[in-house]
Amino acid sequence: MTFRNLSAKKLLAGSIMGAMLSAVIIGGCAVGTGLRDGRDSEHAGEGRGISEREGRESEGEHSGSRASNESGGENGAGGDGGGEANEAAMSSPIIPLGQSWNGVLGGLAVSMQFNAATLSIHGTVRNTLSEKLCYVQAEPHLKSGTNTVGELGPEKLGHLNPGQEATTSLSVASELKLAGVSFDGYVVHMEVFDCSGPGPAAQTGGEGAEGSGEHGTAGESGDESAEAGGEEGSGANALAPDETFDMVRSGARLVLKYDAPSNAFKGTVENTTDGVLKRVRIEVHLANGTELGPTTPTDLEPGQVKMINLPAPAAAFTGWTAHAEVGNAD
Repeated sequence: MTFRNLSAKKLLAGSIMGAMLSAVIIGGCAVGTGLRDGRDSEHAGEGRGISEREGRESEGEHSGSRASNESGGENGAGGDGGGEANEAAMSSPIIPLGQSWNGVLGGLAVSMQFNAATLSIHGTVRNTLSEKLCYVQAEPHLKSGTNTVGELGPEKLGHLNPGQEATTSLSVASELKLAGVSFDGYVVHMEVFDCSGPGPAAQTGGEGAEGSGEHGTAGESGDESAEAGGEEGSGANALAPDETFDMVRSGARLVLKYDAPSNAFKGTVENTTDGVLKRVRIEVHLANGTELGPTTPTDLEPGQVKMINLPAPAAAFTGWTAHAEVGNAD
């Protein structure tokens, strides 16, 4: 009896010890699992935090790059020491011929339209910046669909101070190489150059273009002193036979070129003012002393373009110049 009671007590004690041991083991496992889960969760959170920070930083860097590019494209036109920093930022979208365009290109507020009657692109250009923009040029591109089929100009508008505005007018007829070319749209393209640089490369025959943006303001008085030294096709104003003359005088823009096959001077004269130009006529002076013209005086309405064809003599010449005369004062 005593032996059986002792065995029962031992078995009961053993069961209790086993239960306690199992509880300790299970508790330890649970604690270990909790610690691991906590550490894993903590590391995962850290990983997500790093990923989120990296994502935000990356996005910030890209946003900064976009902002920098957009800013540089808008205002960096004249800062690269010789020309346009971003040509695309200086060009408008393609504009159908029947529509005008208003926008800002490189700090220039531009308003342009195509005149179907005179086949010319004209408008105004204004400096919206607080600094001077130098060597400003207008150079519209003619489009057939998305293809560029020709360019007009460039027309030199000169330096524009803050708020200063200039007018521009470029005729398709003034570009002899565009005769017969078909187009259905245009792109307004402006050029601005570094003020401390040399400006754009010299354009053939563009000796009078610096003032052309003001459309004749330099010659409103009808004074012919601007032709001094080149009256006989010699001196600083003389052009080579293959060069093009392009000048605005007394509101008349004369674009002229010698055409060797026909032995004649061909081009256009355009009224760039808002009023009628009376008795417009053209003269050409050759280096050998020969004077061609004047052509028959003609009144030109605002924006009107007249074709010029002055036959040249058989004798060869090495230089020439030309000028438009307006009214009775010239």
